[in-house]
Amino acid sequence: MAYTLKIGSIRCHILSDGISYADGGGFFGLIPRTMWQEVIAPNEQNLIPWDSRALLIESDAGLILVDVGNGDKLLPKARQRLGMDNRNLRLVGELARVGFKPEDVNLVL
Repeated sequence: MAYTLKIGSIRCHILSDGISYADGGGFFGLIPRTMWQEVIAPNEQNLIPWDSRALLIESDAGLILVDVGNGDKLLPKARQRLGMDNRNLRLVGELARVGFKPEDVNLVL
């Protein structure tokens, strides 16, 4: 679900690229699992859900997409295990929800 807010003359859309899963220890670093699992429970593979987000800015300069995507370096099996299969379709859908197509974007950061 996209969230939209207006700051002066600029409209900002916070877009979701979908829920994925990551190693809980990687997210929380040196904090022991016994502490962080009270906040978010890992699954049987020690993976926790997280939402990858992008920012779409409507400005006088055009549409600017600030994307923090995961890229395409993972093999298909790893992408599927982490819930990243068909990821490119999710962001495209979020763009459509706020009335835009990928080719409408002028700049990607």
